[in-house]
Amino acid sequence: MTSSSNSSKQQRPPPSRRDFSSTTVRHDKKRQREPLPPPPSSSSSSTNPNRPTHFLALPIGHHVELRNAVDSLTSSWLAHEPPIDGLDPSIVINPRRLHLTLGAIALNTTTTAAPSSTSGAAPYDDPRGPLDLTAATELLVSLAPRIRGLLAHHPLRVSLGRLAIMQPDPTRAHVLYAEPDVHSTDGIRLRAVCELVHSAFKQAGFLTDARRPLKLHCTILNTTYRRPSPGQRRPPGRIPFSFATFPPDSKDGGTLSNLGTWTVDEVQICKMGSWAPDGAYVRVAGCDLRSMSIGLD
Repeated sequence: MTSSSNSSKQQRPPPSRRDFSSTTVRHDKKRQREPLPPPPSSSSSSTNPNRPTHFLALPIGHHVELRNAVDSLTSSWLAHEPPIDGLDPSIVINPRRLHLTLGAIALNTTTTAAPSSTSGAAPYDDPRGPLDLTAATELLVSLAPRIRGLLAHHPLRVSLGRLAIMQPDPTRAHVLYAEPDVHSTDGIRLRAVCELVHSAFKQAGFLTDARRPLKLHCTILNTTYRRPSPGQRRPPGRIPFSFATFPPDSKDGGTLSNLGTWTVDEVQICKMGSWAPDGAYVRVAGCDLRSMSIGLD
């Protein structure tokens, strides 16, 4: 049995070098026939939905009276006794930057052409066209007739309502905002315009998180901007504040009645994290709303 087995193994022909080479060639050809993935974009923001470069906004921080009202409100919180847990001046939003966000967007900020394919296939091309500032501006301006129809010659107004937080636990809040009224006549008009702009940019592929529904809010506190005290290191994570320890009149809407109703002059595209000389965000494009109203009220 052992001799027969060894004889059988000796009679088995060795693998053909030619066949092995042929197999390798066929494998390479098969790989060449596979469609090539799109080349990497020249801007990481156009392929990474989590890296917004700009945002759509309804700015209201240009109203001096609103800035004074918000400054008075936040100053009263900072001076409250006993101190509000986690509250610090560094997390208070500069009133000049007050706005309603309609969506974060990622714009391609370069014009470098995509590299051509070496396989003979057509180069990768986004069927929606370039998602850059020019395209975003053109889309925003194209919405003007529809916005004008929704306004029906009335100005676009924002009435700031109750205070609210983003987090479910009031003792561990990170974002506090004033919620605009969307139930009055002005509020219904506001909601309609905001949904129009948000939906158009969502369908065009500009929004960085298309799954997130539109939530109208005007941020007043945000722990993202917390700075450590002098001589201390920045903590590894965000430190919350306690909304549960705020003055009672700040939570029932009484204090916010002083924040008033404010006219929006423009729908803007602003650069994320930017600072204009007056403290506002840097505006890179906009759709003027002032020409759409004729002062019927």
